[in-house]
This record gives sequence, structure tokens and C-alpha cells, in this order.
Amino acid sequence: RWSGAAEPPAAAAPALAALAPVARTPIAHGPIVRRRSGRGPMLEAPAKPHPFPPEAAVLSLQPAELRALLEPCLAVPRWVQEVSQAGPYESAESLLARARQAATPLSDDEIAEALADHPRIGEGPVGEGRAQDFSRAEQASPDADDDRVNAAIARGNAEYERRFDRVFLIRAKGRTRREILDELTRRLELDDDTERAIVGAELRDIALLRLESSLEQYA
Repeated sequence: RWSGAAEPPAAAAPALAALAPVARTPIAHGPIVRRRSGRGPMLEAPAKPHPFPPEAAVLSLQPAELRALLEPCLAVPRWVQEVSQAGPYESAESLLARARQAATPLSDDEIAEALADHPRIGEGPVGEGRAQDFSRAEQASPDADDDRVNAAIARGNAEYERRFDRVFLIRAKGRTRREILDELTRRLELDDDTERAIVGAELRDIALLRLESSLEQYA
């Protein structure tokens, strides 16, 4: 449901043998705006900077307000407590830096706790709330209605849960379903320790993206 660079073993997961090969496409880590200038070559312009709130807005956030921002980002009480009690913060950047530090690493119990708050890739979240809204937006992609890819992801999800005894987690925001399937297939071949480290890093990165998005309301 749910980004490690280890060389997978030669043997592939049996349950994925039936999956049709999927072309690997590069993952875009930041939006690029392309435009043409007359008849010349394609030009690239950097995306606008992230609209972080002014320092005064972040400085004014009380612990209770910080907790309300943090809880939908990562369902780990220890993380929420550490980050909210470390304020006040001088800037959004300092808040995000503390949030990253407190989530690096997450313990095995914290990973299990946080995963319970994430739906499987391809399945909608249960209930309503800020965390569920985040999940719905993160799983939206141009090929979200591709039945063939979704069926392959469902089979991969089941194989992953048999292999690792937890739900597959990946930062879905900015990825197509085909890219997610490709990464799911790759990660099924990793050893337990490598995959556990990836899951913890994915949870942290999802939390930071959600926190950035939440801070936009103060911009």
C-alpha cells in the first residue's frame, strides 16, 4: 500500500509470474513546466517554490495545534508528542527538519502502528477525516482506473502480505499505478531487513509531504 536499492535475487515471486511485464518509466520527483518558444526546442522552467507560511504563523502554533497537524500525517504517538513538544518553531523548515529527525528511524512497533492507518494501494480508506482525505488524494493518478494494472497490484499486494506479513506501503503521490506495480514487484524480492527499512522511510516521507500540505493553510 505503500520508495532502497538492493539487487534482487534471480528467483521471482511465484504469485507474480502471471503478471504481464510493465515498462519501467522514470519517477518524477518534482514538477517541471515545459513550454515551447516559437519553433525552437522545448524549454524547461522550474516549478514555483513551495508556499511555506510566514515565520510568525509557525511561531504562533501551540502544542495542541501542532498535534492536530501532525496526527493525520503519521499515526505514531511518540512522533507526534516529540515534534509538538519541541516547539515553538522558527520556520516551517525547522518544523519539517524536526519531524524528519523524530521519524528516523521508526521502530518495528511504530511501523506496525502507522501501517494500520494506511489503506492498501488500490483500495479506498475507511471512514472520514484528514488522514483519509490524504490517502484518497495520494492514490489519485491518471491510470487509477486501469483494471489490468489494478488487478496485478491486488495480486502483488496479496503476495507481499504473505511474504512480509504486513501491508505494502509506498509513497503513492506523484507515481502512476504502473510505477507502483513495478516497485511492488521489485520489493517482493528484497530481504526482510532491507524491506523493513524501506517501509520506515516511506512512512516518514509520506508524513513530511502531508505536513507540508497541512502547513499551506497558514501561507
